[in-house]
Amino acid sequence: MNRQTERPQPQSPPPPKKRSLKLKIQIFVLWLVIAWCVATFAFAIYIGFVSERFIHPPPPNPITGSFKSIEVSNATSATAIFGSFENNPEPTKLRIRLQNGSAWAGYSWETNADGEILRHGSGDPGMGTITYHDLEDNGEVNEGDYLLITGLGPDSTYTISLLARDGSLIDSDLFSTPSG
Repeated sequence: MNRQTERPQPQSPPPPKKRSLKLKIQIFVLWLVIAWCVATFAFAIYIGFVSERFIHPPPPNPITGSFKSIEVSNATSATAIFGSFENNPEPTKLRIRLQNGSAWAGYSWETNADGEILRHGSGDPGMGTITYHDLEDNGEVNEGDYLLITGLGPDSTYTISLLARDGSLIDSDLFSTPSG
């Protein structure tokens, strides 16, 4: 054998199909990772939208309205007439606060019925009695509905406040009773 004539054969590269298959697997795995990331991101955005919009809905619109007037009948009674309201609220969603100097009392509705005597809830029980009159008898506070306030002290100045159930002030008005 002739040593010079024998040359080592160069190694042949691996078949291209094996490299190609490995590359295809790597591309497929990369595609899966990217698709998983995009899906996770889209799901997170969707969950954020759902929780903001449906799980934690925006607060309802605040009640807006007013007293139209306070008419003093005599030394111990007055009538507080409601003005207009936006989205006429049910009376049970409201509270009344009656104040004379440092003395005060809080009142609330137990039902939406016409002729209901408001329940005294807090403060001075001797402040007076309040009766609600629903002129349309529809279970909502509308313009013209009124509160008859009796048992007031003569020659006194009162503040009547209309509050939302959460205690936020909607309106208040001042009136005075004449001397007896």
